[in-house]
Amino acid sequence: MLVNAEVLTAHADDALPFIPETIEDPAEIWLCFEQHKLTGKVELRSRYIKVIRNEAKTLQVVAQVNKGVLEDWSVLNGDLSTARVGKLLWKRGQD
Repeated sequence: MLVNAEVLTAHADDALPFIPETIEDPAEIWLCFEQHKLTGKVELRSRYIKVIRNEAKTLQVVAQVNKGVLEDWSVLNGDLSTARVGKLLWKRGQD
């Protein structure tokens, strides 16, 4: 998988070390069509979701991938429903 360098530098935060783990061992994978804000082009994107707990805190990490390139990621507080959009492709425990 490739990483968009512009996204990487714009979003350096607590979640960054957990992005590989989120993509390699997600709890859920969702597929959704999204329209690009600037171009208007609609493309299929994958969202990898994982809740990571360590001694200091709990992180709800969402990584978004388009055509094998990491485009964006977020750390959500509370409700994951904003990330759970589209079609659930895979969920841990359902394979």
